[in-house]
Amino acid sequence: PRFRNFLGSQLFVRDTPRDIMAGDAAAIVAKGDTWYLIWAGVLVFFMQAGFGMLEAGSVRAKNTKNILLKNLLDACLGAITWWAIGFGFAYGDSNDNVFIGTGASGFALSSADYNASYTSEGYDWAGWFFQFTFAAAAATIVSGGVAERCALTGYLAYSVIITAFIYPVVVHWVWDSEGMLSSFNTSGSAILGGCVDFAGSGVV
Repeated sequence: PRFRNFLGSQLFVRDTPRDIMAGDAAAIVAKGDTWYLIWAGVLVFFMQAGFGMLEAGSVRAKNTKNILLKNLLDACLGAITWWAIGFGFAYGDSNDNVFIGTGASGFALSSADYNASYTSEGYDWAGWFFQFTFAAAAATIVSGGVAERCALTGYLAYSVIITAFIYPVVVHWVWDSEGMLSSFNTSGSAILGGCVDFAGSGVV
């Protein structure tokens, strides 16, 4: 049973050990989900290193530093662009249209982290990081195709455009619950019932 005790002028209601354990279990599950997303994102982000090594081995020795710098700047610019614009276009909120995300809460990840009622245990930021690693991989894939054929400024402009608009729109179509190709779309507006993407291979 619940019990009460007085401390000064305030009345505190304490939960039973069973209530406390249930709350702790939910918090542990939320923390586990957050940890798993971060870990999975780290593994996906290792593709950046793989692309870097592949491309460094594919170009002439004099261009090795250039291609590695492109890979590094891809990740840096991609993170800023995905945080400020791309994530909002990809996921938005529950009032998006079938083509692109429009909800303000996704842009610059303007979440309610600062509120005392925030209970996400960092899951929203971990989800952002996980999705960012895919966005960075999508932008980096092209760097090998244009190696030794594209100026640095042109490549960085392309990287920003793909991370801010091109890739997020495709993500919204397939992975968001309002997307026109999403199998998660329950509103009936998905084309032919939506498609199933295998491990991100179709979208990326």
